[in-house]
Amino acid sequence: MYHILAALTHHSSSISVYRMARDLAKSLGANLHLVHVLEPSEDEETELDWIHNLASSVRMDEHRVHSNVITSSSAAAGILHEATRIHADMLVIGRDMEGSSSRVEAVVAAAHCTVLVVPADTPKSAAKPEAITMGASA
Repeated sequence: MYHILAALTHHSSSISVYRMARDLAKSLGANLHLVHVLEPSEDEETELDWIHNLASSVRMDEHRVHSNVITSSSAAAGILHEATRIHADMLVIGRDMEGSSSRVEAVVAAAHCTVLVVPADTPKSAAKPEAITMGASA
């Protein structure tokens, strides 16, 4: 089974990241993993509610969705740890992921799988997952 991890924040790119990852998962029949790396100033219960609500909205479309809120010393480290834990085949992250482009670059440099970086202004129609074919995961 193919696994796509979408790294979500409260930044503007998260809607585009969510839509892109959701559409790819639907097209590929993949498991979708929504993850948010908790910052020290964030309330864990609020963040859990937020990400579980997103996961529930995808479940209405009858797709396999998993959601998780994790704590880590950095967003990049948390995303990479979760990607390894779930054996992700693809990471979908936003260009304005929390912190700066240096964190996105850290994820891209260290990831063991394909990384799709989505700009904040990617329109919903920009994703054309039906044109993507994937082989069996290793």
